[in-house]
Amino acid sequence: MNTAEEQIVKLLLECKLTDAELKAAGKELADGLNKKAQVENQLETFKAQKKAEISAMDAAIARNTVLVNSEKEFRSIECRVDYDFTRKGVKSFFRLDTGELVKTEPITNEERQSMLKGLGDEGRGSKR
Repeated sequence: MNTAEEQIVKLLLECKLTDAELKAAGKELADGLNKKAQVENQLETFKAQKKAEISAMDAAIARNTVLVNSEKEFRSIECRVDYDFTRKGVKSFFRLDTGELVKTEPITNEERQSMLKGLGDEGRGSKR
């Protein structure tokens, strides 16, 4: 008969953790959760920044699309105002850059009054 030799093997079995092991695992868990939260916050900040950049680009693209399609835009242009009290009391607006007449509109009563006051001041000034 053969005698059985003593044999040692390793098996994966359940073991209760010691207090020190539980404390160490708890610390690692807390550290991991904190690091994860920091990375998630950084990711959200990065996403928000990039989203804002994309929105700015979209606005520029939309504006330039309108410019290219319409071939024009509104700009603030200096205009000369000519008052014509003899012809139906209208004022005419002429672009200073092109000389083009852009609109006419009635002279307001306030404008008439202020011009009459101005004429009166000139008359008094010339008497001195």
